[in-house]
Amino acid sequence: MSEKVETAKIDPASAAIIAELVREMRKPDPEVQAAKEVAAAQKKIAMESMIAEVQAEEAATRQRQANCSHTKPNGETRIHRGQIYSDGTVRPFCIHCNKQFAPYEAPREFVTGTGF
Repeated sequence: MSEKVETAKIDPASAAIIAELVREMRKPDPEVQAAKEVAAAQKKIAMESMIAEVQAEEAATRQRQANCSHTKPNGETRIHRGQIYSDGTVRPFCIHCNKQFAPYEAPREFVTGTGF
């Protein structure tokens, strides 16, 4: 029952030819390769347009926030003080342009719930 299986030894020249044949077999068909290239080009165009759209939107937001006076026509401020967060800070923002300002520690009377 214990038969020895002998493996064939391949000379280096034949091994190189076999390796080249395997590489050629793994290459996609020209139609498949062309379809992959078209898909990659479409994906690149879509990505570039999304990036341009996001950059334009960010520029418009920055411009809108720079042009906002953060005051209502009657002279009152548009800056909403918002809620008090669990760390005891308030993060104010403009209710017109949605610009966020630096957080500050809430006054004591607001933290206890009697002032806000």
